[in-house]
Formats: sequence, structure tokens, C-alpha cells
Amino acid sequence: TSIISLIADCFIIFGYLAFRSLKKLAFTFVFCIALGDVCRSLAQTWGDVSDLTALCRIQGWLQTFGAVAMGLFFATIAAVCLSIKKFGGWWKTKTQADIKRFQQLVVLFVAVFAMICAFVPWNTYEYGGGWCWIDDSSLGHILRYVCYYGVLFVCLLLILIIYPE
Repeated sequence: TSIISLIADCFIIFGYLAFRSLKKLAFTFVFCIALGDVCRSLAQTWGDVSDLTALCRIQGWLQTFGAVAMGLFFATIAAVCLSIKKFGGWWKTKTQADIKRFQQLVVLFVAVFAMICAFVPWNTYEYGGGWCWIDDSSLGHILRYVCYYGVLFVCLLLILIIYPE
């Protein structure tokens, strides 16, 4: 499934890069979701790297970074949709430069936040049967919930609250 996901991601990435008309706010966030999925998918195609500690940690980092970034971008799209619905007049007062700046700030925030979430458990990434990820220690369990499940749960909750609006 990782290969199929990579093919779909490549379609989105190449389409975004090839067509200037797609370089708008929503498409940029979809492009970033595809990049996050590329990180996860590439890491999963490596398979068993249990004997290589550095590669194992990189694999775990890519999976955590990609998933957290994707979740945050999905939540961002939901939040932007809600803000357009509720505050459409405010959005109409913004220039293209304002929207571009907003887009850059969101991408920067998501990237930095996802990197922090992926780096915090760096020393706990180890092989766990199939691929490397945060280990099964008590610290590992805490880090899984703080740096991964917790973030994704908040994103999911936000999406579930916003989309019925």
C-alpha cells in the first residue's frame, strides 16, 4: 500500500508543481499533506532496518513527522473552511500577499511543530516488528501519546467538531 500511496502522492506533487493555477491556499495544504505522506510511505518501504540504529531512528522520525504534519494540515484545512464560512467578509479584505503570508506561516508552524514531535522521541525509536518506531518502554508510551496519538487525536477532534458546521 505504501507504493500505491507514493504513486498517488507523486500525482498530486507533480500536478501542483506543473500548474501555476493550483498554487492557491487549499491546494498548497493538499500538496503539503502529500509531502507528509511521502515521508511516511518512503519510511515504510524500507522494511526491517533493525540492525541499523541510525537508519531505524530516521525511519521512526519520518513516520512520526509525516503523520503529525498530515494531521495538522487536515485540521488546518478544516479550520480555514470554517473561518471562510463564519468570517467570509474578513477573508475578502485580505490581499493575495496577506493570504500568501498566512500560508507561509501555517506551513512553517506545522513543519516546526511536526519536527519537534518527531525529534523528542529520537532516542526511543527502535525496531518493533515491521518497522522502527517509538519503543514499548514506559517513557515510550508517554512519548507516543504526547508526540503522536495526542496530537492526531486533537486534530481529529477538531475536524469532527468543524466539519458538521
